[in-house]
Amino acid sequence: YLRLQPREPLAGGRTEQHRYKVVAQEGEKIYYLDVTSLYPSQMKVNEFPVGEPQVIDDFTPEEVTTVPFRGFIKGCILPPRKLRKPVLPYHCNKKLLFPLCGKCTEEENTGHCSHSDEDRALKGCCTDIEVKKAMQMGYSVKELYEVWNFPANQWKSDLYSEYITRFYKIKLCSSGWPEHCKTDEEKERFLKWHRDNMGTAYGRLKLYSLMEAVGERLIDTDTDSLIFICAKEEANPLEHLLTGYLGELTSECPTGRTIKSVMVNALKSYSIEYDDGSTDLKNKGTQQNEDTYELLTYYALESLVDSHLKGKPKTITLPQSTLSRSGFGSIVTLKFTKIVQHVNHKSAVEGTDYHTAVNVPFGYL
Repeated sequence: YLRLQPREPLAGGRTEQHRYKVVAQEGEKIYYLDVTSLYPSQMKVNEFPVGEPQVIDDFTPEEVTTVPFRGFIKGCILPPRKLRKPVLPYHCNKKLLFPLCGKCTEEENTGHCSHSDEDRALKGCCTDIEVKKAMQMGYSVKELYEVWNFPANQWKSDLYSEYITRFYKIKLCSSGWPEHCKTDEEKERFLKWHRDNMGTAYGRLKLYSLMEAVGERLIDTDTDSLIFICAKEEANPLEHLLTGYLGELTSECPTGRTIKSVMVNALKSYSIEYDDGSTDLKNKGTQQNEDTYELLTYYALESLVDSHLKGKPKTITLPQSTLSRSGFGSIVTLKFTKIVQHVNHKSAVEGTDYHTAVNVPFGYL
């Protein structure tokens, strides 16, 4: 095996599409929530290693039931077969995925997985907290290759604390009072929360724990935000975290509006329809302007998904422009086009009707 490289565990954010089109029926409600300053909150309250690690690489090739290390772990780990929300990240084909089968991921197999455990196993490097959480969810550590272990005295909980506190205070002062702080009592409660909780582990939120709480209601997730629906007999499982405080949740739905439906075309490509008939559209990598306003719409995304699932994929050609410097030093406007289409290279699809189809991890089927 190749030696452990400390760059390997730096996986990046988790972006996943879970559903295609979801329309809120009578009594149902769609939520679009965002973790307030996710990375700063984690840097403030979590421990980070410092100093030189203990490098351990004399493991025997056998399954282990406990991982008594803190740091980076490189090994061979077998995921369970039927886990809708996998834990461990896996780099493959220049993408970050969360699969249940290594071979299905390499082949982008969207059908039934019939691979052996040896082929399904994921070989790579993760942090100890990810591996321990994965073992709780049914993963098996088949073999350890190499571990960078940091003893307890090399973990610092205040490594970034002073830095985050200083600049978060500036951010709070410049932003003014949040919307829910209108009375003196509400403002005092807001200040008291920060006095009491800045510096504790109260804000330790990770996207996976939010996904666990939401369960099968998920529609879309993107690094530090998630969109989900609740039925009329269900309460919002994250309601108690909707405070707007550091590390907790803020609603991305504009005040006075309710989300009527969500249409997800691909990762970072979706449209939200509100109860007043207005829509918001996000499509990473394209400019939204008067030239594209009539071409890229909620219903255009719906058509892209529908045609793709029926085996007759369509595309939309968008006129775009950018500023560039000419060889004579002047600034010129360059015209070009971009193609928008439905793309899904990170999961398999269960179903062919975009109203009911669900994305599942590679290796789930």
